[in-house]
Amino acid sequence: MQFTVSVVGETMTAPPPTLPASSAAFEVLGGFVASVAADGVIPVRQYDIEWLRAKTSVTGATIVEKTWQVDNDPFFYWSTPGGGLDVVGYSFALDAIPDQLIDAQQTSYQYPTDGMLDGRYTFSVMAQNTASNWGNPKSFELWVDTQPPATSGLSPTNGAILSENQPSIEVTLLDAYSGVDPNALRMTLDGRSVSAQFDPQSGRFLYAPSARLSDGQTTVRVDGADAVGNAITPLIWSFMIDTVKPNGTVVINARFDGDLEGETETNTIYVTLTVGAEDATSGVVSMRVWNDDGSEPTTWESVRGVVADWALQPVDGARIVYIRLLDAAGNVSDVASDTIQLAIDAPETWITGGPSGVVAEADATFTFQSSDLAAVYQYRFDDEPWPGAWSSTASAARSGLTSGNHYFTVKSAADADGSGVIEPDEEDPTPAQRTWTVVAGDGVAQPVAPEQPVKYWRQE
Repeated sequence: MQFTVSVVGETMTAPPPTLPASSAAFEVLGGFVASVAADGVIPVRQYDIEWLRAKTSVTGATIVEKTWQVDNDPFFYWSTPGGGLDVVGYSFALDAIPDQLIDAQQTSYQYPTDGMLDGRYTFSVMAQNTASNWGNPKSFELWVDTQPPATSGLSPTNGAILSENQPSIEVTLLDAYSGVDPNALRMTLDGRSVSAQFDPQSGRFLYAPSARLSDGQTTVRVDGADAVGNAITPLIWSFMIDTVKPNGTVVINARFDGDLEGETETNTIYVTLTVGAEDATSGVVSMRVWNDDGSEPTTWESVRGVVADWALQPVDGARIVYIRLLDAAGNVSDVASDTIQLAIDAPETWITGGPSGVVAEADATFTFQSSDLAAVYQYRFDDEPWPGAWSSTASAARSGLTSGNHYFTVKSAADADGSGVIEPDEEDPTPAQRTWTVVAGDGVAQPVAPEQPVKYWRQE
């Protein structure tokens, strides 16, 4: 592949710099001679180049050999051999032995614009005279660094919310070539310079506050550069500190008639909770709600201003609802609570007829009634599930019962709110129950009381 290069006085076509060669020898006169003679000195020929130099451009600044610098398209120039037959041209290569093909007839070569990646390079050039003899190569070691240090590992991360007020603040800066310049590093917190420390081995630029930072948002800025002045784009990020726990309130059946107060009494277990949540810094994000008959939940739910249809413990008397809040920083509030008197207003149910004790009949018919004349009923025999549907029929029958113990349970309900649907708190919380034992033939059975349903709805 050929490409066009610019040389002093004319433009001509030359091969691109070749790939690095593994050999340390230079090709001269069709063979190879060691780059260093046995006595450590390269023999000088009359057509050897005396010096090779570099600049940033034809009229630019001098580039110092084996020194990190930012130019990646140098201008190389060299001396004309001082004696011997006339020179007809020059061959040059980058990180390789120049081949025996003339690349230029002038004593200079302009590298293509921005043609070098960062790293260390060796540019070599040698001359050919009119007798087709090649001189020893002359080399120039060029160190290129055009990129700023790489940054990573911001801590705390951008947008972080912390509950601690003395967090370590750090960033990692690494530069594989000229290295990070410690004197160019600067960290500020909210515009105030702080004494951060830099570890050249790990690249950590760290500030450990000796005093507590204030609650609220803190903005960090880090500036830096490498040893040749390639500056990073300033790193600017923020995090928030919140060390104060939130405040919470809960009101049962709030009236909203001036001061936020709740009702003192209810006849239904379903209430509305109004939640108050305050946190000046990071904000309340989660809550826990529970009743006086249970323990505090272990999981959090999203905070809500209103919790509708919260079910109280279904027992007459003072009922308590508790709440605890969590802010975005992880601070947990004290427990807040509210109390309301629950007076369950549901019908009572009685069994008015049916077998009891020990009987020989395998059939059973029960009658029952409710304290509410408009009540409807559900019943079940033994361990059957509740049917789900309500009926106004005040009797129940079952035939073909097996020998042994049996029990019958019935409950009534009244649609107190006229919704057309029986709500759980409109049911008799203490269903009526009758037990009996069926004996077949001449056998005598010993009655065993069945497990009674839990009657926890009302305390008499």
